[in-house]
Amino acid sequence: MPTFTLEESADGDAATPILPDGTVVVVEVTGVRERQMNYTDDNGNPVIRLGFEFVCIEGPHRGARFQQDVYWEFNTSARCRLYMWTLELFGVDHLDPNFRLDTDDLVGKRASAKLGIREWTRPNGDAGRRNTVKWLNRLPAGSGPVTAPVSAGSQSQPNFPAQNFPPLGRPGADEEPF
Repeated sequence: MPTFTLEESADGDAATPILPDGTVVVVEVTGVRERQMNYTDDNGNPVIRLGFEFVCIEGPHRGARFQQDVYWEFNTSARCRLYMWTLELFGVDHLDPNFRLDTDDLVGKRASAKLGIREWTRPNGDAGRRNTVKWLNRLPAGSGPVTAPVSAGSQSQPNFPAQNFPPLGRPGADEEPF
């Protein structure tokens, strides 16, 4: 007989109200997992994304949960969300060539997150609505330990203020990186 473990919904409900577009909250990564989307690419292959799960850890929205999928790629493009978020979560400006990311190393990392809102129509015709995570920014220096498995000398000294979205070198706030 199948058994199930109840999981908290990631699509916004009474426990996680929808916050206004542009809200900035401090979050912690609680999970990063492979997610198969319920659609296929142009060749009929399943589409796989990397699903980030976050929880707000400070302020009036403490305990609110957010989820955001990113493309299954890791390259140095300023439009690659996985790369840019890894930099912010590790608090560095760059990663050494051929750096190997274990997404388990992102769990427990903290950053400030700028939220957006996604709306859609569910297959049954009902409206769906939830917060999205547009961008992550590293927390200011002294706001907690940040460690990255990179070589000495590549750790960044300057930190961007948590409310300064987006930092230089990153796509504009209205652009949707892939």
